[in-house]
Amino acid sequence: MQDYPNTPQQQAILQAVVAFYQDDRRLLAVCLVGPLGGDAGQATAGLNLDIVLAAGVTVEPLAELAALCASFVGLGEQAAIIVATGLDSGGVVLASLLELAVRYHPLASSSPAVAHYGLVLAGSLTIAQLQAAGAANQQADEPLGQMLNRCLRYAVAVDTAAERGDLWRGVELLHQMRGLLLAIAARTQGQARPATDRLAAALHDRLGATLPLYSAASLRHCLATFLDLLEYDLRSWSNGQLLLDDAQNGVLQAIRERAGYA
Repeated sequence: MQDYPNTPQQQAILQAVVAFYQDDRRLLAVCLVGPLGGDAGQATAGLNLDIVLAAGVTVEPLAELAALCASFVGLGEQAAIIVATGLDSGGVVLASLLELAVRYHPLASSSPAVAHYGLVLAGSLTIAQLQAAGAANQQADEPLGQMLNRCLRYAVAVDTAAERGDLWRGVELLHQMRGLLLAIAARTQGQARPATDRLAAALHDRLGATLPLYSAASLRHCLATFLDLLEYDLRSWSNGQLLLDDAQNGVLQAIRERAGYA
């Protein structure tokens, strides 16, 4: 029996998935996608699987996942929730709360994520073939300056939301701003995905200070903190690759003045 990464529970599920699809001619490969070891080995971490289908084969994700999860009964596991997450994918929450995310697709539509992480659990394809297919679908990265522009546009909208008392929208927009900063940090540090656990402690704390309470005062305070972060810490966030240009700085200062932060 092949050894797989992660916790004993996760390993048992992976073995069951491979056994379920053994000798299934509809498939070319079963691939584990995502970082292996580290956080992925925690008991609460889910499993992301790519099931690569042979040419001309299609499956209905919900029915396929129901059949797959029925095979876990020997492990004392069963599906508590099965949901569609796309036309070719679905998510599962097992009774033990272990989560599975599974995508069924032909080789030509492999995700670029496989180019960064991946382990072939079964099938005739190699990881090199999967990575090549995924790399062919890699889209050009959004320019860093455009990401910063979006962040500043959201900042204007947060100030407007606070003024109007639209707190839910303001909270959500701050979340979008945090996501953009994390994406900038990941891109400029050569990471495949944004992750707060890779931030320096000081930056981690600065980002945490932008998490608001449900009040207009808290929303405004967090926006002011975010503006400080953009003005004074952007070089650190972007590994020295991004600074506010004159127009961007002008927008930032205009937000400060309109909100009364200046």
